[in-house]
Amino acid sequence: MPVVPLPPDPKYEKRLGGVLVELGFFPMLSREQRIWFWWDDEEMKCVALRVLVLSLLVLGTAAIGSNAHASSCWRPSPAEHIDRMPIVFFGKVINAPRGPADGKVQIAEFRVQRAYKGVTGDTVTIGFLNDHGGNRGWGFDRGSSMLVFAESSNPYLELEVKADGYAYFCSMIPYFGRTALHPEYWDILALMKP
Repeated sequence: MPVVPLPPDPKYEKRLGGVLVELGFFPMLSREQRIWFWWDDEEMKCVALRVLVLSLLVLGTAAIGSNAHASSCWRPSPAEHIDRMPIVFFGKVINAPRGPADGKVQIAEFRVQRAYKGVTGDTVTIGFLNDHGGNRGWGFDRGSSMLVFAESSNPYLELEVKADGYAYFCSMIPYFGRTALHPEYWDILALMKP
């Protein structure tokens, strides 16, 4: 690439790049090759800072303003969520989750305090995966009470577990992930016959 001579620039001699070359740090560079010391120019520093700030603002706005979610779960309205889940009940965990030694598959047993859909007995067993944060039982700890949304068929094809229902990330997160909608859920559930 041919080197284009630069017009004389009195400010250039005061820049750090020019000083370093004059002090012998880069003796092989001509003045034209030293143009890459742009960061020593105050005007270029301002331009670079403006570009950086603008880029961060654009990226920040895109991240904050988007509806990005860590999962690809559906986001139904409370009425649609309740309607599409075959099992909905409020219950208390009476036995700590149990399962195979590898701990991946767990079953929690609940005492049903209020059945809304798909539950006929006083107790129900709910199977769930215990393999990552979203499926770790939703706080299915002994003694805890909660609203449970579950499938009646096993969505985990690899599970050899028999349970009355199966809670998974996408069956529970529409409720637990949107606390602002809890009053709407409870209004709908209050109208349902047990």
